[in-house]
Amino acid sequence: MSWINRRQKRGSDQPKQLLYFAEQQLESEFYAVIRTTWFEGKQVKSVEESAYSFCDGMTPSDLRRLLKDLLVKGADVSICCIVGADELGLKDK
Repeated sequence: MSWINRRQKRGSDQPKQLLYFAEQQLESEFYAVIRTTWFEGKQVKSVEESAYSFCDGMTPSDLRRLLKDLLVKGADVSICCIVGADELGLKDK
């Protein structure tokens, strides 16, 4: 994953976290797709992608808790979801 490290190398001692959100229609019964980027120091350690469907029983409050947990643990998070940011409790700063 050296190309990822070159592209996403964190440049400061106080790295900024990324939370990207997009509201969009997804295929089939999918509710949300979440891509999580984990770092070790300033280097990308791994990238994970998970899709959640209505069958998983995911609710906006479950998704909100998951996002909070991922961010607290230090990951960068990108999410595509069929509901808006307001419904998930995400606010622009």
